[in-house]
Amino acid sequence: MSNDMFYTVRRGDTLSGIAQRHGTSPQQLQKINGIQKPDMINEGQLIALKAEAVCKVDVQLLDHERNPIKNANIRLDYCGKSEQLSSGNNGRLPSIFTDSPGDMVVIFIARMDGSWKQIAEITSDWGNKLVTLVSPKIKIETKTMPHPRDANGKLKSDSGRTSTSPAMRPEYPETTEAKGRLHSDYGDGKGVKSEITNNEGGFPITKVTNDQVKWECFDTYTGEAITNEDFKWAAKELGVEEAVIRAINEIEAAGKGFVTFNGCVFRAMPTAIPL
Repeated sequence: MSNDMFYTVRRGDTLSGIAQRHGTSPQQLQKINGIQKPDMINEGQLIALKAEAVCKVDVQLLDHERNPIKNANIRLDYCGKSEQLSSGNNGRLPSIFTDSPGDMVVIFIARMDGSWKQIAEITSDWGNKLVTLVSPKIKIETKTMPHPRDANGKLKSDSGRTSTSPAMRPEYPETTEAKGRLHSDYGDGKGVKSEITNNEGGFPITKVTNDQVKWECFDTYTGEAITNEDFKWAAKELGVEEAVIRAINEIEAAGKGFVTFNGCVFRAMPTAIPL
């Protein structure tokens, strides 16, 4: 196979010959392919011809609710470069290309005071990579309001401020009608929303809500393990081989998948790197 990105080594090929035919140098091919000895290439070996083929790094930023973190100011240090990039409206940074698979990429996020906080350090590695960073927090947009005054024009005391400690937070409702301005373009209009209002004392507060999906399947969850018959049924319903369902159960759900009475199948979610 030969195109502008990859070349498959044929009998009698040399690295210098491949480089010459594709307008590059043997040293560059060694660098982006991690080849230690240029005279030790094998027939059938796949050679990347450009760094763009194997050294692309993409970064996705998500908040605690898995919504994109919009317009975050991010700095990437790699290969002697330092780039400041914005995560835009979808939480995705523009792609970068390292010089070789062994290059390190250090990721920083801007604090409110303008200083930088390191949040990750990854190796470019061989093969294009997507790095997903998940924050333990959510980002809320709101605005400051004038402090209310009493009839004499004096600043009122906010003695009735609502606590936001974990002990005071309400339990998740079975259903919700999340209101307010949506702060994400993610999904079908779901995600964190905020609404600016006032409490009984006239003090401004920002109410934050998010959609809580009620999984009706959980009403019939029995805790029983998946049986051989369940695997056969799922494979038939999805039109795939039974081995595929078993592989997903073993790899994605660590062998702990389960089935509800009405046939809803659940699996464990993959983990991600926290910010």
